[in-house]
Amino acid sequence: MSMASKLRGWIIEQVVSRPDPSARAKARRFGLNNVRGKPPTLELYFEPGDPHSHLALQALGRFADRIHCPIQVLVVPTPEANTYPEADKQQQFALIDALRIANAWGLQLPANASLPNADSKQRAMQAFCGHGQDLYRLLTLEAETRAAIFGNAGWPADIALLDRTRADAELGRNALRRKKMGHYLPAMWQFDGEWFWALDRFEFLQQKLLKWGALEAETPLLDFNADAAQLKMSGDKQLEFYFSFRSPYSYLAADYVLKNHQQWPADVVVKPVLPMAMRGLPVPRAKRLYIVRDVKRCAERDGLRFGRIADPIGAGAERALTVFNLCKGTQQQLQFLAAASRAAFAESTDIATDEGLLHASRQAGLDDSAVLAKLAKGMDLDLAERNRQDLFNQGLWGVPSWKLGDFVTWGYDRRWMIEKLLSAP
Repeated sequence: MSMASKLRGWIIEQVVSRPDPSARAKARRFGLNNVRGKPPTLELYFEPGDPHSHLALQALGRFADRIHCPIQVLVVPTPEANTYPEADKQQQFALIDALRIANAWGLQLPANASLPNADSKQRAMQAFCGHGQDLYRLLTLEAETRAAIFGNAGWPADIALLDRTRADAELGRNALRRKKMGHYLPAMWQFDGEWFWALDRFEFLQQKLLKWGALEAETPLLDFNADAAQLKMSGDKQLEFYFSFRSPYSYLAADYVLKNHQQWPADVVVKPVLPMAMRGLPVPRAKRLYIVRDVKRCAERDGLRFGRIADPIGAGAERALTVFNLCKGTQQQLQFLAAASRAAFAESTDIATDEGLLHASRQAGLDDSAVLAKLAKGMDLDLAERNRQDLFNQGLWGVPSWKLGDFVTWGYDRRWMIEKLLSAP
């Protein structure tokens, strides 16, 4: 590895190892830490009609009295179009996912919930705007309008709606603030310039609050009971694992599957796909920066190295997908996935080069001459394209994703669901 590569990897690691300093400065400049030594404001960016936002707001109502810092809820509109590469799939999955996890957190969504229509969404925006400083009122509104929003039922007659012009102005201000602070999604918590998504990042949010002395005790912000989750599957216990060589979360997932699959009562079918950015799906800069910082803290929790990155987009991913076809059996496939990902995300090794790719392939037991001969024949991406089509047919779009029998889910954070289903009789 050249000195330039080492230096570049070191610089990237420093960036991903700490919160965005400009976001932290903005948080304090905007008045969130007016008194020296006092904790800043805990913000929740809430989008009416977004299922995970509703769960987050309900959760806030459960633990707000334990928080010793200012709390503010900012009502935000639907994110910009380029935020969701496959908006329809993402929104439908978000509803399915929220319904599955709500009971596990002791929270509620209508059992027959559906995505809100345009009229329900607009009414919800106007109902919630104007109450960002009144948590009790927001919690009451959420309980009173939940069925109307997610059931597209008649709107409660006694719920006042803010004038649309004023509501739009508030939504615009809050969306701009979120953007200036470096984020783009709803159901996001912001505390001292650091971001935490929905319920899945309570572990890290709790640590941050404790560090500031803004939380009473080290007990979880909210109890979680995986046994209460709404998980169902039928069919054979064969696990399909969708992976991308450019996805940092896939790196974590590959290591997890490699370490555990031999103890599972299921065969694992590894299905790598082309990175989203190479499939014409946009990945905005704010999203890339949030992801690598989020993966860094997850990797540290899981005991993995992360941060010395040599982005494998383009030739690196194509060459790795081509060499994957040489792997024999699940164990070798997973060894190659883990080694190539570790090279790209933890060792600043460019797998677009022969030297870098051979460094990974040797760890999976592949022969150098076979790897170079395969590459000399040109890129072999047919399998990746078939896997992409399979992924889309499951109603999903990104990775890592999982299919177990007829059960499908997306995200590294949903591996606990796979464990629950695998352990079921």
